[in-house]
Amino acid sequence: MNLPRFLALTALLAASGVCLAAAVDFPQAKRLLHEHVYFDQNQSAAGDFYCGCKWEWVGKSGGKMDPAGCGFYSFTMADRAERLEWEHIMPISNVANQRQCWRDGGPEGCERTDPVLNRMEGDMFNLTPSIGTANALRFNLN
Repeated sequence: MNLPRFLALTALLAASGVCLAAAVDFPQAKRLLHEHVYFDQNQSAAGDFYCGCKWEWVGKSGGKMDPAGCGFYSFTMADRAERLEWEHIMPISNVANQRQCWRDGGPEGCERTDPVLNRMEGDMFNLTPSIGTANALRFNLN
């Protein structure tokens, strides 16, 4: 292999490693998804995962949903209907309930003591923006 090909291949591999860097935990994953994946999707025709609602970005990773704009009405949890939340497509409880820290103390117990579960919770391929009410209604649904 000649030197230019070797250098090009090395540069390509180094760049792909930066692009594929995984988030360490859920808060970091939300921030990275906001900044690098969904940064321009908030007003797209697709909208959020469940209802197709558009949103405005607020803060580092959150947002304010427009439930009326997509025909979403909530008789309960109206405050969550206006909040963007990050939904785990595969509920984290499906994998977490097998871990000792989850059985001992639930989600809060694992955040401090289980870096493996923190990485699973921050898996960016398993997270999508959703309207808060739908996220709440789906909580731990099996």
